[in-house]
Amino acid sequence: MVQKTWFQVILVTLAGLALYLPFLASQYDTNGVVEALAVESGQLFHKNHLLYRVIGYAVYRGLQFGGYSGRAIVVLQTMNAICGAVGIGLAYLTYKRTAQTTAALAGTLLFACSFSNWLFSTDVAYITMAGMFASASAALTLYSRSPVAAAAAGLLTALSILTWQASIFLIPALVLLSIQMKHAKYAAIYTAAAVIVAGLTYIIVAAARHDITSVASFAGWFTTYGEGGTLPMWGRWEAQRFHIALGSALKSILPIPLAVPLSQISLNVQLGRIAVDLALVGFGLLGMLAAMKTSARSLRFLGAYLLFLPFIVWWDPFDPKWFFVPNLFFAGFFACALTPWFRNRYASLFILGTLFFMAATNFVTTIGPRHRDVGPDRRMAQCVAENMRSNDLLLAAEWGWPDYLEYLHGRRSLSLISHPSSVQEGLDEVSRASGRAYIPNPAAHSDDHLAWLQSQSGVTREDLNRLVDAPAFSCYGRTIFFVRN
Repeated sequence: MVQKTWFQVILVTLAGLALYLPFLASQYDTNGVVEALAVESGQLFHKNHLLYRVIGYAVYRGLQFGGYSGRAIVVLQTMNAICGAVGIGLAYLTYKRTAQTTAALAGTLLFACSFSNWLFSTDVAYITMAGMFASASAALTLYSRSPVAAAAAGLLTALSILTWQASIFLIPALVLLSIQMKHAKYAAIYTAAAVIVAGLTYIIVAAARHDITSVASFAGWFTTYGEGGTLPMWGRWEAQRFHIALGSALKSILPIPLAVPLSQISLNVQLGRIAVDLALVGFGLLGMLAAMKTSARSLRFLGAYLLFLPFIVWWDPFDPKWFFVPNLFFAGFFACALTPWFRNRYASLFILGTLFFMAATNFVTTIGPRHRDVGPDRRMAQCVAENMRSNDLLLAAEWGWPDYLEYLHGRRSLSLISHPSSVQEGLDEVSRASGRAYIPNPAAHSDDHLAWLQSQSGVTREDLNRLVDAPAFSCYGRTIFFVRN
């Protein structure tokens, strides 16, 4: 029986590789570009995800030693595809412990082909590796039969925390699941191992890099993102952020921004958008089926999922990426709750058919296009880069295409969102290097974007207009101006 289960895990993992590895993204996530640039330049330290760059650097340099001459971003994408595939294999092992085999496969399919999981298993993001460690920890927790196994599960949780700091919520989540499996006697061992390994690592890093010695200073350092502060949009409590987080939770399953209201459906609407609508309806029906058969086991998975929600609401409810690890438990809820329905042939066909349709929708609307086409942001970045020299600088009041300039084209950009106080210093440096500074036409930004920019960085429309000099060149209908001396 054990051999059969592990054979199934291997098959699921290989299926995951077939889902992810052939479809590595050409439209890179801009945060992934930052990770690749850091790996190539050797800037490996980031306290909120300590392990990812270190492991990526080791793999990248190892391949270079063996003759690899490509970019780090491809290595990191491949590494993520492997981590994603291993993660869903271990997720299946987790669900198999609590659900019937077909239901466990259904939960695995939901997890593997969810929007965020598939997206970041074909791109670069530390969240994918954290998800793999989380899946391993969950599986080992539910199968624990000894103190050693409980301690090993705690170690894997610590690795997930060191890869994504918010994985600290795995500790209460997996303690909740271990109670379900009547392994509560190992909860203390598991918790102690996770806290000691992760805690000691952070204490050593804090002492070595920042000479932090007091409990108060360590707490302040540990609970602050990065080393230079955050934007006002991150780390705050507001009532409306809860509703935004719920929307992002749904976006992590399906690309709902592509959905079309019923009043706007016509013959001219793209089929992909209609597919998203149908997939959302199907997902809603699956949720109703799960709610009708909810059990204590499935509710514990749902409770584990909800433990992450307050952090996401507080930190960043806008990005569905943060639901990558929580969705391990969300899919577990479905696997458990849908188990009784698989006794009925027609219900089984509906559930599996809906899940495959949802997967096909994500592939057709997102995964396939991101693999085949470099996208408008990369094309814009290439056009701008071709009109700049290596000693020039672009001032950017938006995220997206400017973030490709340095890594892909060797052209410098300075974000007016994150570093508004560094503008004059950057302009002085460009002047000393006999370069030119550029800025995209401020009039191209919407009023909403400019209001958001001012709320985050204090940069106003007037500030941007004061920087504008004469037009320099145009790319894809957007005018790029020289910056006033």
